[in-house]
Amino acid sequence: MRVTEYCIAMAESMGVAGTERKSIELAAILHDVGKIGVPESILLKKSKLTDEEFSQIKIHPIKGESIIKQVVELKNKALIVRAHHERYDGRRYPDGLAKQNIPLGVRIMSVADSYDAMTSNRPYRMSLSHNTAVKEIVKNSGTQFDPEVVEHFLKLADYFNSIKAVILLSHNKCYPVRRIPVHEAFDLLCRESDVHFNWEIVEAFISFYTATKMAV
Repeated sequence: MRVTEYCIAMAESMGVAGTERKSIELAAILHDVGKIGVPESILLKKSKLTDEEFSQIKIHPIKGESIIKQVVELKNKALIVRAHHERYDGRRYPDGLAKQNIPLGVRIMSVADSYDAMTSNRPYRMSLSHNTAVKEIVKNSGTQFDPEVVEHFLKLADYFNSIKAVILLSHNKCYPVRRIPVHEAFDLLCRESDVHFNWEIVEAFISFYTATKMAV
C-alpha cells in the first residue's frame, strides 16, 4: 500500500528503526480499519456530508482502536490508530492532541495519508497533481503537519511521485483498484491469513464488522 511505503520511507529518513518503525508500519496498514463501522453510503458519497454523516466519520478512529486493542500483540499500536486524524495544531479529532503530544507515527502518517488522498481519485473529486499536493503540504506545515516531518517528506517527494502501482498482499502481485463484495473480502482475508496476515487481526476484524452490522 502506498501510504505504508510513504510512512516507512519517512520514518527511516528520520532515523526511526526497530520496534518503533515496525509499529508505524503496522499502524499505517491498519489505520482505517474502523471505517468498517461506517456505512458505504457515507464513505462513497459524492456530495458534501451532513453534520450527522460527518459525526459517523469522526468516530472511525475510535472504532479502529477498539478493533486493534483486541489483539494483544497490537495494543501498543492502538493509540496511533486512534490518533491518526489529529492535527499538529490540535484542531482535529478525536482528542484534540497537538504537537509532541501526537505520537510520531501519527505525525508521519498524517503527511503520508494526506499526500496519498490528494493524489488519488475520490468519489467527490478527481486526483490533484503531485506538484499541487506538495504545495498544499508545504502550505500547511506548522498547522496541519509537523514541520520536521514535512522536511523529510520534501526530501522524498520525487520518490513518492514514482510510486504508481497499488500493491496488495505482496510486491509480486499488482491488482487494479476495485471494490469487492464483503463476502469476497472475508474469503480473501481468511485464505491469505496464514501467509500475509495475523489471524488474530483477521478474526477481530470480522467479529467487529459482524457486530457492527447486527447493531444497525
